[in-house]
Amino acid sequence: MAGSGRREGTEARSLLIGVSQYAGDRPLEVAEGLGDIAAVERNLTELRDALRAGGVFAEDRIESLPSPGVEQFEQFEQRLGHVRDATDGLFLVYFAGHGIVDTRAGGHGRLLLGLRDAEVEHGPSFPGWIRWDDTLHRLCPGASARRHTVVVLDSCYAGNAAGAWEELDERDQARISLLLAVQKNQRIDAGDAATPTPYTAELVRHLAHPAGEPAGP
Repeated sequence: MAGSGRREGTEARSLLIGVSQYAGDRPLEVAEGLGDIAAVERNLTELRDALRAGGVFAEDRIESLPSPGVEQFEQFEQRLGHVRDATDGLFLVYFAGHGIVDTRAGGHGRLLLGLRDAEVEHGPSFPGWIRWDDTLHRLCPGASARRHTVVVLDSCYAGNAAGAWEELDERDQARISLLLAVQKNQRIDAGDAATPTPYTAELVRHLAHPAGEPAGP
């Protein structure tokens, strides 16, 4: 990602969402060992620095939403829509945090991404969760044929995001790329507080040392 990377008449923007803090010690009742993810806080800092240093994204075109909760969900949707509509070039959307799948009858293993207040109730709703399918359809290019969206998902079950993408028409598939931290129906290592999560650490390393440049010892 060396060099300016900008084409005349286009502008790259990014929206980085990282949920490192959750409202309860165990926000989920569907698996063990899920709670705060300290490494995600470092994800946002290091990824932002890498994007800024790469020269593709100007400082004021990199937005971060750290640990948004239910009360910020409307803010998330508004920011997503605003940045999407303001972008006529590369649009990078990044999410790191907890992910689960809807395993109910008819849920078809669809991916949900956890906000700070995420919880699982007995019933049809998933309070505090972003439905990936809904987000994906908001990202479809519509009238903006020039915009290309890259989505990076660093969460458990991120691979389940591919199903909804495969259902898009060819035009939208050509304008949306997915980078998924793990395969379908798989969890992922969250790492520790001293470093970013393993997947994002590799992403940052590749951004700092593009193909053909030495990565050092």
